[in-house]
Amino acid sequence: MGKIKNKISTFMNGRNGVDVIYYVLMGMSVFFLIMYFVFNGAFKVIMAILLLACVVYAYFRFFSKNVSKRHREAKKFKTFFKIRYNKIKYRKVYYYKKCDNCKKILRFKRIKGEHNATCPNCSHQFKIKIK
Repeated sequence: MGKIKNKISTFMNGRNGVDVIYYVLMGMSVFFLIMYFVFNGAFKVIMAILLLACVVYAYFRFFSKNVSKRHREAKKFKTFFKIRYNKIKYRKVYYYKKCDNCKKILRFKRIKGEHNATCPNCSHQFKIKIK
């Protein structure tokens, strides 16, 4: 048992392994597998293709030796969903608006009325109306 464990450990050395995107892809695979058994016809073929694509991409990420690139992808993935989560969680406290100039998402206290705003990224000035 110790020999096999050492061989697996040596093989996985320098590889990405399991991360957040891996778990999401495996969760999607389970969903597509359930949908595969629920539906018939052409939809079943589509579910099989999506299932296979999720599993292949998950294992590609798992065995990838380009760890820095996989970590950057995972960080972007987490940031993307953290912004969405925070927008929903704090929707009654803050107002979110995208800067017209640089497209950065800005957060303002939800105070009713018309306000002048300045983007801290590009110094673009604009007016916002908060209801």
